[in-house]
Amino acid sequence: MNQTDQSTAGRDVDLGAPRCVLLVGTDPNGRLRPRFRDDRRVMILAVQNTVAGRDIGTAMGAANLFRALGGAVGAAGLGSLFVAQVQAQLRQMPAGLTGLGESLQVSLVVVRELAPGARAAVIEAISSGLGAVFLVAAGAAAAAVCLSLLVPERPLRQDTPGG
Repeated sequence: MNQTDQSTAGRDVDLGAPRCVLLVGTDPNGRLRPRFRDDRRVMILAVQNTVAGRDIGTAMGAANLFRALGGAVGAAGLGSLFVAQVQAQLRQMPAGLTGLGESLQVSLVVVRELAPGARAAVIEAISSGLGAVFLVAAGAAAAAVCLSLLVPERPLRQDTPGG
């Protein structure tokens, strides 16, 4: 998928991996997910091993809150970056198409009805927006990996919770 661009025909894209990701992403019980990649278990163990037994419930609630909040803020930030990038690209289009950049009410039907030159410009704008999103997301992932290296390694405690 990372080798595709606006000139790649839809029939040339291998959708095997995206279908697998979709299947795993919609698996509510986690049976299809590889066990070594389940970050929730690692987070649960790290939080429960760090706090006193009487504080486990509060710590887990706070961890889940900030995990969900971080996901929502991240999705909103990447979405707004995409919209800003696409709007900036669409504003540079010919005079007859500048309205597309203001509302972003661009559906596949609207894009197909455009002249070939305008269609290519719209596809280029969307491609540019996605490129910016992936670049920022890759930087955020790299920063997360670097920060995870700063988490101290502690042996699992052997005592029972509550003490």
